[in-house]
Amino acid sequence: MATSGLNPACILLFHGLLGEGERGDRYALPERRFARWLRQFRDENRACASLPRWWAEETPAAGPQLVLAFDDGGESDFQRAFPRLLEAGQPAVFFINTARVGAPGYLSWNQIREMRRAGMSIQSHGHDHVALTQLETSELDAQLQHSRRCLEDRLGDVVEFLSVPYGFWNRRVHISALRAGYRALCTSQTGLAQPGHTLLPRNAVRRGTSDLGLQALLRGSRGYFAWRRLRAGALAAPKQLLLRCAPRASQVTG
Repeated sequence: MATSGLNPACILLFHGLLGEGERGDRYALPERRFARWLRQFRDENRACASLPRWWAEETPAAGPQLVLAFDDGGESDFQRAFPRLLEAGQPAVFFINTARVGAPGYLSWNQIREMRRAGMSIQSHGHDHVALTQLETSELDAQLQHSRRCLEDRLGDVVEFLSVPYGFWNRRVHISALRAGYRALCTSQTGLAQPGHTLLPRNAVRRGTSDLGLQALLRGSRGYFAWRRLRAGALAAPKQLLLRCAPRASQVTG
């Protein structure tokens, strides 16, 4: 696989959209802002790329690419993001926790299939939404293999990419993902991603992300990336400590 680096991508990571009057956590973005940004991309002739096609270098190398990604598989992906993407004629990749499919507040298999038929990419966010770094190797392998196999069996399509819950990963998680058949592991470490690489940084978009912040991400501003990395590093340890008290992943068989 070529890894020339001539076609990097800014992968924007979303965690659900909010309608008028709805309240959510700091990661939930108002739908109207998302729709406005899509119109802005259109006005700037900035087409969004399909993650699998960009990674395989099947898209034109006309400067940095833009990839839209959604984690967690919440119901707003279908109710709010999907119609806006169709309206704008833009693709996105949706990372799904297979244990949550059909649960209240999450996507159903019928909704996921409809999104897939419309050209959206469906990839894995693991089976349970747990910190993979805290799992024993056998449990880690089972989680990643089960999620991939479940998505492929249900959708009849190859699953090539894994997004790590909470953004936590290490060398062991990376190796397990490749061993499970994924081509690349998608992190939440800010920066530009390179096609063909097996680690892909993504840039989380939060409710507080301004238009200026978005433009800095799209430009690949080194200073803005450095500031976001410092901020993420300061929050990582307290976040991991809190997650150690969270429920363990469900037991799955390989």
